[in-house]
Amino acid sequence: MNIRYEMPFLPPSVNACYRSYGKKVIKSAKLKEFEQKIIQYFDSQDEEINMLEGKLKLTVSFYLKGRRSIDLDNLLKALLDGCENILYENDKMIYEIHAEKFNNCDEVKTIIQIEQIN
Repeated sequence: MNIRYEMPFLPPSVNACYRSYGKKVIKSAKLKEFEQKIIQYFDSQDEEINMLEGKLKLTVSFYLKGRRSIDLDNLLKALLDGCENILYENDKMIYEIHAEKFNNCDEVKTIIQIEQIN
């Protein structure tokens, strides 16, 4: 099974996802907002979303406006965590990742493809 989604937004950089107060680390407002946005996106899909099982391969493309400089790996964490319990139970099920980013795009978007692998 191979599924593809095109989301009209980007995940926040991992640098903006958590705040620490003394010894306590909490989710930032940006991360909480992204988590709500991803839930709303998947709730708005026409087809029923069934969680994938087993080993998974993820292909993701990030489209950024302008010359915005974001580390590719910093975009992945919030996306992987945000898709938990929606597309798959836990991101530890992902055994392979192909990720790319494009700058100077007309629109901001994230395209993900997930497939089961042997």
